[in-house]
Amino acid sequence: MQTLKPLQAFDTKALAERWGYKPSTLENWRNLGKGPVYRKIGGRVLYAAEDVLKFEEESRRTSTSQNEAAA
Repeated sequence: MQTLKPLQAFDTKALAERWGYKPSTLENWRNLGKGPVYRKIGGRVLYAAEDVLKFEEESRRTSTSQNEAAA
């Protein structure tokens, strides 16, 4: 039987602080289907740390001419 590990996650406020944005920016991104994958559990929005790291990695660029990664 597999043992479940606790979910390491950010709430909207913590992720906004990490990136230097207002929480409302992340709320807008969710409405637009942008940003990292999130989970809605019991009315709370949570961003798993692994999804945040993946989004950050996929957002890396080497020049301004590169297209944005699909979110």
